[in-house]
Amino acid sequence: MRGAAPTKGIELKYLHRATTAPMEYYDLVTKHTTFDVGLNYILIGGNNYFKTGGKVEPYAGADIGMALIYVTNQDNNKEDNSTNFAWDIKLGANIWVSEKIALKLQADVLSAVQAAGGGVYFGTGGAGAGVSAYSTMYQWGLGGGLVVKLK
Repeated sequence: MRGAAPTKGIELKYLHRATTAPMEYYDLVTKHTTFDVGLNYILIGGNNYFKTGGKVEPYAGADIGMALIYVTNQDNNKEDNSTNFAWDIKLGANIWVSEKIALKLQADVLSAVQAAGGGVYFGTGGAGAGVSAYSTMYQWGLGGGLVVKLK
């Protein structure tokens, strides 16, 4: 969806990714199993389109939102879930096949932040504050789609 500026756009997206994760854990004895993992991203962000004058319109963008993560242990059907802050960066291009229709090609990196914290310190050398976050979960994606210009 395009905003008022011809080179800017906003995007609201939902992504579902399902996978399995082989695990080793301890529950009185060491167990080996496979967990079912469902990742649902709900993101909003912006794109910047680079006008080339031709049929190919490259763009770059970033999104923020949340990741809803569901995990099921196949051995005992125990379930757990988590809601995390998520972000996404992307590069892509719209290839216009007519005035109103384009093919969309995109590469992106998604991450769900696993922890965030902050602190305040003071002493004889002064005072300060800091905030940090980390994630060890990154997902890369390649995708495509259809773009329809409404205006």
